[in-house]
Formats: sequence, structure tokens, C-alpha cells
Amino acid sequence: MPANAARARQGRSSAAPRQARRGTARLASRGRPYSREEIAARRRDTIRPRLLRPVAWIALVAVLLTGVVVLNVTALRERMESDRLSEQIAELRDDQRTLEAQLARAGAYGRIEFGAKRRLGLVPPTDVRHVKLPVKKTPAK
Repeated sequence: MPANAARARQGRSSAAPRQARRGTARLASRGRPYSREEIAARRRDTIRPRLLRPVAWIALVAVLLTGVVVLNVTALRERMESDRLSEQIAELRDDQRTLEAQLARAGAYGRIEFGAKRRLGLVPPTDVRHVKLPVKKTPAK
């Protein structure tokens, strides 16, 4: 009985069919029944938002998933670029070590002395002389 009591308080009787009640509803300010067009318009106005809510949620989830996919692709690209740069750094360090070793070999004293004798025909000095130059003093400004 509580369901019948609630309907009675709302101005509906449980025996009246739902279709018949819709056409006889009255607005307090109008005092006349709703027309079929007004009822259809009210129904559309209440149904559309209810129908659009799931569509809006689906659209929101789709946009969020698209954003996640874009972020993952961007992160993957950055990771690949980072790996490529790490490999390049390793290659450049190997090249640097090779060049440092070549520089050390080329700068060795024995190698320089051999090149000077063989290629240029130079010989080590036998007599070393030191020359002392006079220091010329300039007046202070």
C-alpha cells in the first residue's frame, strides 16, 4: 500500500493508465491541459540529456585513451632517441681513446728523435753553449 499512497499524494491514482494521465496534466499558471506537442517536447527535453550522458562519458573516455596513446608513443620515440644518442656517445668515446693513444705514440721522445734523424737529417748537438744577453732597462712611466 505505500506505493499507492505515494501515487495518491502526487495526484495520480494507481488504477488510471499512464497514457491517460499524461494528456490531462495541467500547469498551475495555464489552467489548460498540455497539448501532444508540448508533451512530446517535454519528453524530448528530459530524454535527450539522459541519452547524451553515456555518449558524453564514452567521448570523454575515448579522448582520455587517445591522450594516453599519444603520450606512450611520444615516450617511446624519446626512449629510442635516447638509446641512439647513448650508442653515439659510446662510439665517440671509443674514437677519443683511439686518438689519445695515437697522440701519445706520436708524441713519444724516441719517435720524435728518430723522425728528426731519419727524415730531416738532424743530429743531436755535441757542444752546448749558453749565451747571456744584456738586460736593457726601460724607464718607468
